[in-house]
Amino acid sequence: MLKGLAVEIGRNIAAPLGRRIGTALAAYLLAQGIPQDLTDQVIVGLGVVGGLTFDVISAYFANRGRTSR
Repeated sequence: MLKGLAVEIGRNIAAPLGRRIGTALAAYLLAQGIPQDLTDQVIVGLGVVGGLTFDVISAYFANRGRTSR
């Protein structure tokens, strides 16, 4: 029961809050007038995180298909 409550809290509160924090941070940086080199670094960092996320997700689905047989 407690685990189910934690999952519901994570799904309904923590996940949307995490997305909004990212949006708020981006809006704050834009409002402050960040320099171009910092913008380039942030974009490169986001690209790296996106690539790693894609790699983890694809590995998960590849391994999931192997264990279900």
